Amino acid sequence: MDKINRIRIIYSCDFREIGNPAYKDWCVHAVCIDGEGSFVYNERLFRMARGNVAVIAHPELVRDIAASEGMKVEIVIAPMYFLVGQLPKNNPSIGGGIFLFSNPIMAMSGSEAERLIDDIHRIRTRIDEGGNVFYNETIGSLLLTMMY
Repeated sequence: MDKINRIRIIYSCDFREIGNPAYKDWCVHAVCIDGEGSFVYNERLFRMARGNVAVIAHPELVRDIAASEGMKVEIVIAPMYFLVGQLPKNNPSIGGGIFLFSNPIMAMSGSEAERLIDDIHRIRTRIDEGGNVFYNETIGSLLLTMMY
């Protein structure tokens, strides 16, 4: 598949990426592995700590990002239209989207966070994969697994 047709997915360990205005109309999934951080989203202050996940559908609304010296995160950023296109047609995403807009932080148990980190690592290892004619489908299925 020609690289021009490949969907662009971003992987990062930089907490500041959650508020990058270049990702307007993209969705950020960030898991805190260690330390803590905070940010203002939709005019409200949110805090993240180990085992917390942030799902930010409007990164352009994030500001005042702060992180402890030892904060470690893993982040996947993808175009919103691509993520929504992966969801089944009968999904309740509207209600979930409204909830996440008002509270983008979710606490996870240790095993839940580890599974999410594993999902992110699978995406990270496939992002630069060359020669896969089913690249978008492969990345889409991995993103769908991460979202579930």
